[in-house]
Amino acid sequence: MTDSLTGIVLAGGHSTRMGQDKAGVTLLNKTLLEWVLDAMRQVCNRLLVVTSSQSLSQHRAVSVDTMVVEDRLPDRGPLGGLYTGLQHTSSDQALLVGCDTPFLQPGLLQLVVEAARGRDAGVPRLEGVPQTLQGVYSHRCLPTIEGLLAQGLPGLRDLLPLVDVAYLERDEVIATDPSLLSFFNINSEADLEHAQSLLGGEEP
Repeated sequence: MTDSLTGIVLAGGHSTRMGQDKAGVTLLNKTLLEWVLDAMRQVCNRLLVVTSSQSLSQHRAVSVDTMVVEDRLPDRGPLGGLYTGLQHTSSDQALLVGCDTPFLQPGLLQLVVEAARGRDAGVPRLEGVPQTLQGVYSHRCLPTIEGLLAQGLPGLRDLLPLVDVAYLERDEVIATDPSLLSFFNINSEADLEHAQSLLGGEEP
């Protein structure tokens, strides 16, 4: 576990393809949010869930060690969620993940954290595509995020060219997550069924 590191989980999306709040979807008797928080606890010493006003009461019941806050910029995507999360953290850096990635590998998350030391951000990159929802972001990113949001740009990838980023390439990633399960996210019933089949043997 890293000293003074906050884990931010984004749980404020509309989940239109699932037809319900993905954070509350159950996978083997645990919600997707609980799967994610269990992995984050192994890396972070503070946990924060950013969610919509409609889901505040539901997510506050998840765990006594988790702070749940309302997204200050609803409908502004993950960049708005990161902005809200960083506003509520006292640690210099925060590890950002989505609520729909139940197979997060703590070893990979720790590797990203270590890569980000002394930098504005640390992000895995697969086939040239930054995996921004398994990234670490510093408070130093806040002014740049504010500028992007003022321009109406919602994407985390718009942030990366403007800050000092350490990238973890595929060979580094697979050293700790050979099957790349950390990047498997659940967007549909078919994805949920696939996750259930993956858990038919040993848990990841």
